[in-house]
Amino acid sequence: MGHQPEFDIPALLDEHGPASGPELAQLLDAHPSTVERRCRTLQRDGQIRLVTGGQYAIVEQDTVRTRSASD
Repeated sequence: MGHQPEFDIPALLDEHGPASGPELAQLLDAHPSTVERRCRTLQRDGQIRLVTGGQYAIVEQDTVRTRSASD
């Protein structure tokens, strides 16, 4: 007891598309509050984001543009 399962939520969102916390909990067979806490951590880390309808989606890394000296 006390073991915290690791959820690969970004991989799940990549495979299934945007999903709400309760939907993710059902897919992961986990408690919704546990999934919501993990999602908040992933949001702070910039791995996922909250989108329309209260769903989470992965952050597309290739859409982030850095400024170059020519900008």
